[in-house]
Amino acid sequence: REDARLKRELIASLTALLDEKDEEAVRAIGAASAATQRGVELEAEFAALEAKLKQSLVAKAEDEILARAKATVDTAAARVLETERLVLRRDREPPPAEPAW
Repeated sequence: REDARLKRELIASLTALLDEKDEEAVRAIGAASAATQRGVELEAEFAALEAKLKQSLVAKAEDEILARAKATVDTAAARVLETERLVLRRDREPPPAEPAW
């Protein structure tokens, strides 16, 4: 009888220990699952931020290109105007006098 009681107590203790380990395993699996989900969410957030950064860099590059193009056009326009001014001044000046030899 004592052996049977000890066996029952041992079985009960082992069962309780296994149940406790099962609960720990379930908690660990839940924590790992939550961490994996958070990792997926962080990857999605990172991808969105990366896309925004790329858009921002492209927009900045486009703005720089437009600014340079405008500066080039402005410089060319200023040169054309200066050339036209010089031509008009030349056209208004009397021709050089013939040397009186």
